[in-house]
Formats: sequence, structure tokens, C-alpha cells
Amino acid sequence: MLEENTRRAFNTPYHLRISGDTLYGTELFKWYEQDFVEAAGSVRDFIDQWANDEVAVEVSRTSTLEYIDYDWSLNRPSNFSTGNFGQE
Repeated sequence: MLEENTRRAFNTPYHLRISGDTLYGTELFKWYEQDFVEAAGSVRDFIDQWANDEVAVEVSRTSTLEYIDYDWSLNRPSNFSTGNFGQE
């Protein structure tokens, strides 16, 4: 279930977004950066590993990673439905 929820999270506009060449991710990436580095080499590589192809391509086009405040309401199951990756 954790793997499934990770894939879903990275493929929703609630957990990642892009504006220009900046990738915005929740503060979880900042708080647990070392875990992501150990698991995949970097935060970006971790996202690439778990995101669908469309999201991975969009992420690869960014050059900056910024962190946004974590919204605890994102843990609601309704936020994990399939949908389009969000861009501003």
C-alpha cells in the first residue's frame, strides 16, 4: 500500500507542482532528504523512480527544487485519486 500511495502522490497536483523551470515539492522532501538520497541517489531521482512517465518528463525539465509548506490535509484519501499532474 505504501508503494501504491507513493505513486499516486507523485502523480497528483497536491504533492508536486511546476512553475517555469522550478519544481515545487512538499517539505517532506526537505525533512527526509537523506532518506530519499539513500533510496535513490537524490530527491529528483526518487521522484523519477516513482512518478509516471508524464510527470517524470515534466520534472526533468526543471532546474530548481523549492519546498512548499506541507499541508497535512493532503493525507486525506480523496487526494490520492487519479488526476492530472498540476502546473501553474
